[in-house]
Amino acid sequence: MRIEVGGAQITSAVVEVIDMLQNDPDLLKGYVQAIDEATRMQILECDDPDGIAMERLRRLQHLRRDLITIAMPPDESDEANDIPAAQL
Repeated sequence: MRIEVGGAQITSAVVEVIDMLQNDPDLLKGYVQAIDEATRMQILECDDPDGIAMERLRRLQHLRRDLITIAMPPDESDEANDIPAAQL
């Protein structure tokens, strides 16, 4: 199975990951906790004149935000999303 939504390829594997993130709060909690711990370690051990640490921190925060958005879509209660475009 493959569906394209807004340029994103939605395959069976992607659906499985989304399902796990949305239905297993412990999974999201573990991911966010690991990202937060890695962020804290990077900050505390930062001795980086080249700015690589800041780029790592930025990417970790983007990853954190994206995981939370997938797990708990912020527009879930938007009435425009009440009618599925496709349901399989």
